[in-house]
Formats: sequence, structure tokens, C-alpha cells
Amino acid sequence: MKIKTTRDHLLLALGQVIRTISPSMPILSGLLILALPQGLHLRASDSKMTIQVELSLQEELLHIQQIGRIVVPAKYLFDIVRKLPSGTLTLELIDPLLLTVRSERATYRLAGMEAGDFPEVPDVSPDLTLRLSSSQLLKMVQQVAFAVSPSEQRPVLTGVSMAWDRHANQLQLLATDGVRFASLLTNIDDIDAAAIHPIILPGRSLMELSRILTDDESPVDIQIGSRQVLFRTNQLSFYTALIEGTYPAIDPNAFAAHTTRLVVQTEDLLHALDRVSILAGDGHIVRLETAETHVNLFSSTEQVGDVNEQWEAKLQQGEDIRIAFNSKYMRDILRTMVSRDVCLTFQGKWSPIRIEPLEQEAASKAIYILTPVRTHGA
Repeated sequence: MKIKTTRDHLLLALGQVIRTISPSMPILSGLLILALPQGLHLRASDSKMTIQVELSLQEELLHIQQIGRIVVPAKYLFDIVRKLPSGTLTLELIDPLLLTVRSERATYRLAGMEAGDFPEVPDVSPDLTLRLSSSQLLKMVQQVAFAVSPSEQRPVLTGVSMAWDRHANQLQLLATDGVRFASLLTNIDDIDAAAIHPIILPGRSLMELSRILTDDESPVDIQIGSRQVLFRTNQLSFYTALIEGTYPAIDPNAFAAHTTRLVVQTEDLLHALDRVSILAGDGHIVRLETAETHVNLFSSTEQVGDVNEQWEAKLQQGEDIRIAFNSKYMRDILRTMVSRDVCLTFQGKWSPIRIEPLEQEAASKAIYILTPVRTHGA
């Protein structure tokens, strides 16, 4: 195997696959390099998630002088290429399991592993294929995936539920950790999903995918099988295993009724929460109180101090409210919004808070629910 490429071209590809590396097994800590007549393939896997980047031949950027394959320690190869100056690199197998990386001034030798021991790309056998733009998929993931649970005690809650409404031609994403809940309805092209039941996509996989997706109109094909999903772009194949189980039945409209409606500027609330949370302690508990159109945020930490911040809401309808919640979770929700104003509705201090951006794209609708915290002061 002998490959000539540029440092920047190779580094960009390595950056897309490096986060999938797993230390659980020696072979999974490696990166599979495949030099083929049609181009260069780089593959990484943690057994649940597989990413393969396919670089085509380009006269100035990539030239395959000899085909071959090897698995090399991914972290070391990435660090080597990252710290080399821009310019031409040569990757060459001088022994079956020894790869040299040569730049203008330096030569590295990396001991490798057998390529035959590396996992193959999963067989998806898709029942359904969707096509979205990269920017659309990126926004969908960012608006929902943050709400998954980090705990493996209930595996289904570590994932994002994806379902289809054939009659409304909508794709629905749901995520919850039991305290907060995110829902997104997005209009899609007419599809026949009669045979497809809702699936659960790992939240971690979606967050990794969001770090790779570009914010542009380039197409992403989503191939959905019974056990695997493939996200396919021009040169990237991103495979993830589905989570087995049944997602909790949650109706995002269950908390539409309210006794208090509050409209504030999203940035005002977010920045105020950032400031008040300094003294909120490890529990991130903040209390919100309203008096007509005045909004007060309060937090305290014993033996440290407290803070109270007040400002004007744009609109308040209904009763005054006094409620406590996890400010970190509220800030996570607000950071997903591009809307200038946000609407918060309440049914009382012990009932969940419903949060909606006021200005939403015509093709999508996001709804968030946050469970309040019971405190002596609220």
C-alpha cells in the first residue's frame, strides 16, 4: 500500500471518524485504512456505531500508488497528522503490519493490526429511505437529542424516538430523560411508511453525527433497516445500531391547558439564567416569580450567598406564578431556539412547564416540557 495525499485533506477525514474510536478492544482502538483503485476509505467503529469516509482520487489531493489495507492506532495517527505542517504526506506499508507516515522532514513508523479482524460495515437492508438536507437534519438533531437520558438504567431513554405520521406527512422526534421532554414535528416529502414502526436512535450517535454534518443543503440519505440505520452523504457513511424496546407514550399536547402564559425574549431569559445560576449550587435550582409583567429570578447557596434579578416580560396572561426548576435544563432548551421570543405556560407550581419558541419555521414545530423542582421556597 502506498498513498500520497496532503496533510489538510487527510486531517479533515480523520477528524470525522476519530470520535468513534473505542478503547474497549485493541482492534477497535484502531483505524482501518483501505487503499483501493477508486480511492481511500477510512473506517472507525465502536461496535454500535461505524463511520466510513470515502475519499475519491483527486490529482492534487489524493493519489493511490499501490492498493492495500491495515489497521493502525487511530489516536496516534490523528495526533501525528494534526501536528505536521501543511504539505504532502506519504503513507506506505513497508511490512504487512508496519505503516510509515512521511512528510518533508519527518518519518513515523506505526505498528499495525490485521485488517481482516476489523468489523465489516453493517448490513442495513433498508425498509425505508428518507432524504433530508444536511442543515435540516442538523437542526432536527440539535433541537431534540440534548434531552436524552445519560443513564443506562432505562436504555430506551438514552435514545430519540423517530416516528412517521403518514396522513400529515410529518416526521416526529421525541426525547426525554424523565425530567425534561423535547418534541419536534417536521414536514417531509410524501412517503409510504405503513410498514415502518417507530424506531429509537441512540442519542450519542445523533450527537456525534451532528458534529460531522455541514450546515448546507447537501443531501443526506437516511436508510432505515430493522436493526441499523445508515446516514449517507457524498463521502460519508454513518451507521448506528437501533435501541430495542418501546418508547414511552408521551403526548406533547398533554400540557397545553394553562393558568398562566408568559412571553419573554429568549436571549433575556437565557442570559438572566446564566447570571442567576452562578449562585444556584450543584442542583442548578432557580425560582421564577411573576407579578403582573415583572419577572423575578432567584437562587441561593447556603453559606455562599443569593441573587435576585428582575426584568419586564413582553406579555403575561393569567395568574401570577411562583415555581422552581433546574436552570441548566431550561438553558439547554433555550439554546436550541433561534426564535426571538419564547412562550412559557404554567398550570401551577407543581405542574410541568411548557416551553415553545414563538417564531417557528413553517415546516416544523418544537415543544418542550420541563418538570418543576419541589422546594421549601416555591
